[in-house]
Amino acid sequence: MKNSKSFKEALMAKFSKDEVCSKTLHQYSDVLAKVNAEYFPIKRVWWLGQPPFLSVKASTTIPADDLKKLVDVGQIDQLTKFEVFPYGILNPDLFRVDFQFGGVEEQIRNF
Repeated sequence: MKNSKSFKEALMAKFSKDEVCSKTLHQYSDVLAKVNAEYFPIKRVWWLGQPPFLSVKASTTIPADDLKKLVDVGQIDQLTKFEVFPYGILNPDLFRVDFQFGGVEEQIRNF
C-alpha cells in the first residue's frame, strides 16, 4: 500500500479491536504510515506484549541497494530497534528487516 492514508486507515481498522488507547494507536499508525510511504513497504505489523501494548513491530523485505535507507529510518524518534536478517543462499541480495517502535526503551530515553 503506497497510499499512506489508506495504509493508516487499514492499521487503525485492524488494531482498533485490540485493547489499545487511541493516542497510542494514532501515534504508531502515523509512524508506520510514514515508513510505508517514504522508505519501505511494510508487509507485517503486530503488537508486542500484553495489553496495554507499549510497542509495535513491523517487518518488510528489502533489496541490498535499499539498506542505506535504514540510516534515515533510524532518525525516527519512536524507533527503538531494528534488526536485519539476510536471506542468504536462497536470495543473497534480499534482506528481512524488523522494526520496533516504542516500548520500554523509548520511555527510558524520554524520561
